[in-house]
Amino acid sequence: MAMKKFTKIAIVGIIIIAGIFAFAWTKQQNRITYPGAETETQIIFPMGGESLIKGKTYTLKWFGGPEPIAIFLIDTSLKPEGASSSTSDRIYNIKNIGAYDYQIPETLKDGIYEFYIGNNTSKTFRISQSN
Repeated sequence: MAMKKFTKIAIVGIIIIAGIFAFAWTKQQNRITYPGAETETQIIFPMGGESLIKGKTYTLKWFGGPEPIAIFLIDTSLKPEGASSSTSDRIYNIKNIGAYDYQIPETLKDGIYEFYIGNNTSKTFRISQSN
């Protein structure tokens, strides 16, 4: 009698596990698979509020996002007037390893900027000649 009960429990357990596996496999097959679609880029640095110095190199850090990644430096000075912001620098086809050493161009005007990395925008930070 105990053996029959154990067999029934084992069969029910196998059916449940098979059902879970089949459901997970079906969801996996139906997911969007273009690069970067699964995750949004999470920007670690800059976090916002930093003061970066022209000519100095900083390591931009992130995780997730598309492969390859693109980085845009955005001048936000026109945003308060409702105008679109301008792209001050563009870098394409960067291997998505979560970090990139970026030298702040010395030709930029002092102001408030943000980075567009992968598929997300950083919080704003200041770029100036010196602290």
